[in-house]
Amino acid sequence: MRAPTKLALYAAALAAVFAISFGAGRVLVPGSAVDDWNHRPTATDHGTTEPKGDESGHR
Repeated sequence: MRAPTKLALYAAALAAVFAISFGAGRVLVPGSAVDDWNHRPTATDHGTTEPKGDESGHR
């Protein structure tokens, strides 16, 4: 087999695996879990909020 053919088959297999995984995730993961994940509070790197006022970092 030539390289372009192998790459095309690899790309097709990769796309099929992605599509199957995406479909399985939509079926197996409940919508409430997705909503909870999207609305959870996020923490910054050090657990503090951004400073108010001049947010450029210069003091």
